[in-house]
Amino acid sequence: MLFTFDSDDYGKSYVLLYPEGIDDDDDDVQIEAFSFTPDENGDASAGDLFPIEDDDEWNMVEEVLNTFLADEDM
Repeated sequence: MLFTFDSDDYGKSYVLLYPEGIDDDDDDVQIEAFSFTPDENGDASAGDLFPIEDDDEWNMVEEVLNTFLADEDM
């Protein structure tokens, strides 16, 4: 798991995932994003992950990811 975040605009929680065992030098990493409904502990199971199908929602998730990646580069 890369990170999770909440969106007040969409009223959802999101998780960004990447493959296990990747090198830090690998520039071509497939990151997957899903929305989820957290349980009472704030966690999600694989059954609670939902695809993101709205283009505007995807754009928001990509913007959050790009901001996260830019902060990691600093």
